[in-house]
Amino acid sequence: MRNAFLLPLLASLPSLVGCLSRCPEVAALEGEPSLLTVGDSLLASHANLCASIPDAVSLELGRPGENRSVGGSRVLGGDDAIPGQVVAGDWDWVIVDGGGNDLNEVCATDGEAAVIQELVDENGQEGAMPALVDRLVEGGARVALLGYYPMRDGALLGFDDCDAAFAELNQRYTDVAALREGVVFVDLGQAIDPEGTPSAYFLDGVHPSRYGATLAGELVARRIREAEQAGGEEASADP
Repeated sequence: MRNAFLLPLLASLPSLVGCLSRCPEVAALEGEPSLLTVGDSLLASHANLCASIPDAVSLELGRPGENRSVGGSRVLGGDDAIPGQVVAGDWDWVIVDGGGNDLNEVCATDGEAAVIQELVDENGQEGAMPALVDRLVEGGARVALLGYYPMRDGALLGFDDCDAAFAELNQRYTDVAALREGVVFVDLGQAIDPEGTPSAYFLDGVHPSRYGATLAGELVARRIREAEQAGGEEASADP
């Protein structure tokens, strides 16, 4: 039986849970929070240790932010649904991931394609994630839409069969970004992969380790900086 990203066992590990980042180092950065993060446990992991992906982004850019991501959250409803994590603010960037928990129970089954389609259609135009991205852009923010990295062999929590689904989701998220100004797609697989960076995974083979979160956060920060340096011509997908 497949499970959400955080099973009770993992929920007992404080390094993997987090809702609102209270990292003192991030809070001490000059200025008002300008980065908002919403999503699932890939972004919530290690938040209480000041070592989450969003923490690494803030520290790399030197800008404070708020991490509202929640472990186990989905795009398509449920408790702490990702669209509902968005809070009002003068956000320069919103960092978003999601879809992994929606797919968890249907990866490599007949139901996989329908869930992917509900998240985002094959043209990158319709679906719950494009709707969320459009809402954020219309609110004045730029969006860093994150793609999932490959799971390590033997990944727990039911994600061992999800790589093909994640690859398809990433391709569609790439299209979401390419079709919209102010949106950047960031493939976290460029920072975390089983062959090149095995130590970037937590012991479950799913979540990032603290080292992996740093690698991923530095990648996201680079993509944000590159988009800003492009002077409004967004780098809508990773090279």
